[in-house]
Amino acid sequence: MKKFLVVLLALGLIVAFSAPAAATDVKFSGSYYVAGWYNSNQSLQKDAGSSNAFYSQRLRVQTVFQVAEGLKLTTRFDAMERVWGLEAVGSTPGTDEKNIQWERVYVTFNTLGGTFDVGYQSGGTFGTVFGDQVAGGVPRIKYTYVNGPLKVLGVIEKGEEADIGTTCADKDYDKYIVAPIYKWDGGNAGILIEYLNDARPSDISDGDYKARWWLLDPYFKATFGPVYVEGEFFLKTGKKVKMEEAGTDEDYNGKSAYLMVKVDLDKFYVGGQLAWVEGDDPNTTDKDENGWTGQDYNPCLILFGEDAFNKFGGNFGTNSTTNDTMSNAKLYQVFAGFRPLAKLDTMASFTLAKADQKGTNVDDDYGTEFDITATYKVYDNLSYMVGFGYLWTGDYYKGNSAGNKVDDNYMVMNKLTLTF
Repeated sequence: MKKFLVVLLALGLIVAFSAPAAATDVKFSGSYYVAGWYNSNQSLQKDAGSSNAFYSQRLRVQTVFQVAEGLKLTTRFDAMERVWGLEAVGSTPGTDEKNIQWERVYVTFNTLGGTFDVGYQSGGTFGTVFGDQVAGGVPRIKYTYVNGPLKVLGVIEKGEEADIGTTCADKDYDKYIVAPIYKWDGGNAGILIEYLNDARPSDISDGDYKARWWLLDPYFKATFGPVYVEGEFFLKTGKKVKMEEAGTDEDYNGKSAYLMVKVDLDKFYVGGQLAWVEGDDPNTTDKDENGWTGQDYNPCLILFGEDAFNKFGGNFGTNSTTNDTMSNAKLYQVFAGFRPLAKLDTMASFTLAKADQKGTNVDDDYGTEFDITATYKVYDNLSYMVGFGYLWTGDYYKGNSAGNKVDDNYMVMNKLTLTF
């Protein structure tokens, strides 16, 4: 009976929202993809590796209810996100409720000289794609002020509510952001200043402490004729561990940096990129030097690559793992592309990657990778991509034993993507 009432209430809310909105304006957008993957040696081990092959898919639908001028409600859900032939991601056999995952619902309205977004909305993005990690939806209040070329963002975000059911009134994880952005003809630049107050460990059995730290994130994007340049820098600083009573504090002191240059010569383009995410120095136990990182930066098909494969297929390597998030690494890449037709884009890249801190591993070499991709626009809203990547596996994947044996790996993938 309780489940029936919950479903009835949900249907009532849908009707309540959609009825007045239908009289004004309702807009739908989203995407659907199907991707096929083959990975020859997922473990990167010699004589012990195994291949992995599967299809994956996801439907994403966003709906905007334009209630009045300057007032709208936005929702988004993902559905049927799964490997073909398996249960939905996160579900158990015989259940279907997680086939649809509501990720966002927020209201947007204009007031006080700017625009407010309130509710579960996009978070984790700023500047370039480097360091970005688009969350399904994060609870936040965002205020946007625009005056000519200047835009200023102010955000209050709830990382986690943890004091419900406890005697601690401030056992929370909260984030506060200010971000000015300046635009000009041919470019833009800005800086994100974020303060993070994590009081979740303030009521634990082995010593109360809090984490209070800052993230500074300046970026720029600029075009000079056929040359496009972008860059971004991250600095994590503050207290990772601030003891409430006795104990040893630990500081954050991590850095990351990225630079990309691309020259567009009509049908041809060439470029290169450098990326660095600092690793933690094992000799400084009172500091955490890990740099800021995110899943959206996919420079290769295998190394720090396509997050959809890692999401469904798992990490690469066993002695040391590389997943879809670049961390503790230095990356050097050159790339070139050719557009023989208006609807066809082909690109090849060559990448070298090393660990910033090898720790107890026998070597710092992640490996060398060659990738080639081709993307064809079947329709304006439908594209088909094929890709091949080959990784000459480095000795970093031997872990802390030189006796471990590693072997190369290659990936073949294709992906059909519809946007609407």
